[in-house]
Amino acid sequence: MVDRVQNAALVEILAAYRPGLKYYIRNGNKQVIDNSAPVLGLRVKTGLPSIGNSTSDFTLVEGSYRHRFEAGRKGDINLLLRAGAFLNNTYVDFPDFQHFATSEILLTRLDPIGSYRLLPYYRNSSGEEYVEAYVHYQFRKLLLTNIRKLHLIGLKEDLFVNYLYTPTSDHYTELGYSLDNILRVLRLEFVTSFRDGGYEDFGVRLSFTTNFGGGNNSGETELTEF
Repeated sequence: MVDRVQNAALVEILAAYRPGLKYYIRNGNKQVIDNSAPVLGLRVKTGLPSIGNSTSDFTLVEGSYRHRFEAGRKGDINLLLRAGAFLNNTYVDFPDFQHFATSEILLTRLDPIGSYRLLPYYRNSSGEEYVEAYVHYQFRKLLLTNIRKLHLIGLKEDLFVNYLYTPTSDHYTELGYSLDNILRVLRLEFVTSFRDGGYEDFGVRLSFTTNFGGGNNSGETELTEF
């Protein structure tokens, strides 16, 4: 795929691999067992200065690991790790920096796995290296879900940690608690952010319920498995 935006010619290659993926046979049909294997992702993006009037001259390599798995009898963990670096950044225009999914407003449609809640837009966008980590633990029962009626109507409780490292992020970290599946359609989150271990901000986010660990998140590009 080659894109030209103003004076930039770009090539981006995406791939994914699921080692150890398991299947089951039902009525002669082979079907994937959900969450039986992690997804290993690879992304390479290159700016080509030799095409047309393009001035872009960089190479970004990114790897990712995503997996959802049971954590004993108490709940499920959804984990996303992603890291990348510009091996060559001779010329990287700002739109080609690595930008991070976030929301500075109350209402959001971002997927909870792979996005930040309080990170200011573009403040820590990187033209160098970066590391992202998202860990969500969804409990079968925690606080409100110990109330039988709330548990039976499908209310879920999550604890989560989001982390970002870039040369300017000062080890940005978010800690949050969420109520998911409210009235089957809403998700309410309470989030606190820190930099270098010091308090930075507190916020509340409201979104439509997402299937914990299911589907492709809005911050992720759909990958082709091989």
